[in-house]
Amino acid sequence: MKISKDFIKYIVIGVLIVLVGLLVFKSCTLTSRYSTLVGEYNALDGVHKRFEQEATTAILKAREYIFGLRAQNEAIARQVKLTEKQLVNKDVKLIQLNKELVEAQNTGDKDAQISNLLSQVNIWKEKFTLAEKIIADKDTVIFNLKQQYEKQVVITVDLEGLYESSQDLLRRNETLFKITQRKLRTAKAGGTLKSVALGVLGGLVAYKIIK
Repeated sequence: MKISKDFIKYIVIGVLIVLVGLLVFKSCTLTSRYSTLVGEYNALDGVHKRFEQEATTAILKAREYIFGLRAQNEAIARQVKLTEKQLVNKDVKLIQLNKELVEAQNTGDKDAQISNLLSQVNIWKEKFTLAEKIIADKDTVIFNLKQQYEKQVVITVDLEGLYESSQDLLRRNETLFKITQRKLRTAKAGGTLKSVALGVLGGLVAYKIIK
């Protein structure tokens, strides 16, 4: 069975038209998916920017609070050292009073002994007050350290959130890039096939006219 040249031409043209149609359909599908992903990306980008702004503000405030607590702890530490020096001075006075008490006892001076003992009692009261102050200051330092830890946890959580959000955006951006590359390849292939199809059709039309 002999196949005519016209039949072959029509088959070739039909195949080209089908291929062009498939490429157009694929391009439309890619465009639809691309548009959807762009919409999702823009929405996520908006959420990310708001979260980034809020997280950055929270991190700056937390760090400022931590720096304030550190400065306060340093000031308290200096104060504790001064208070401890006062305690040492009180101990020196007690040692001196004990020596004077022994002398008063040896001489039998009752008034001196009573005065000495009263002075020692007052010094012990002062030592007790100073010791309470040191304990209170150290409790404040411990509380501040706990606060620092909690704020540091907040900073860590916010930074991790920012990282995850950025990674999600990056993944979506890579997907969009891949689809864009596919669209470009499809458009290039489609343009080539369209040119071939138009050339064949043009040649066929010219052939029919001349014939």
